[in-house]
Amino acid sequence: MSDTRVSKHGFAWGWYGSAGPTSANYLLPPQDTTPDVTTGTFFVTNNTSAVTYTYFDVTGQGGQVSSAHNGKLIILHFRDANTTVQNGTNIWLTDTQGALPANSTLALVYYNSAWVEQWRADVDQTPQAPSGAVRSVTYGFSGTAPGSLLNVTTADRIYINATAASSVIWGFSGGRSNQAIDLVNLGTFVAFLAQSAGVLQLPGTSTILMSGSGTYRFVTQDGVLWSAQAGLASP
Repeated sequence: MSDTRVSKHGFAWGWYGSAGPTSANYLLPPQDTTPDVTTGTFFVTNNTSAVTYTYFDVTGQGGQVSSAHNGKLIILHFRDANTTVQNGTNIWLTDTQGALPANSTLALVYYNSAWVEQWRADVDQTPQAPSGAVRSVTYGFSGTAPGSLLNVTTADRIYINATAASSVIWGFSGGRSNQAIDLVNLGTFVAFLAQSAGVLQLPGTSTILMSGSGTYRFVTQDGVLWSAQAGLASP
């Protein structure tokens, strides 16, 4: 039987009563880290405290199966803000960020015992800058401890005001896939960018001297490892 249906009321995903093992409201069992999604396509999270999904079970005769459900699509609707989907091993996300805001959706397809993201609708209800505007964050900066990172979750441009000599930047946190940021030093002191394995990749050196009023661009593919682009501008 197909996981799609067409009726006089239009097209919809899932069988009628597609939440058979859950509830009439399609709710997944609360606090279950590996909920069963064998029957149906559309499911709603229902967690009252922090839960990380590590897998979505599909079962058949004799227990869990690995191939009978290949190609199965499920759509998760995040009813709460307590749910995270773990990336890696048996769930592969296009973005390492697996914690979606409430009212977001995530679509996964099953293949060869793993779930692979197809798309997501990340409904961020935090007010954002107008389209095309640069979101910025300013740090009064006297240097960070080795390994500590500047948060760039909501920023496209970072301003630092270096207030101490030999201030060191070790990298960035909270990044998203294919993000680019500009780092600007407004301070009178020189700052340093320090290469950090798996976090900050500098071109051919372990440190970059960041002069006052210098602008430096970094890009990331996975939201974790940031690479300094060639031709850094220092106006």
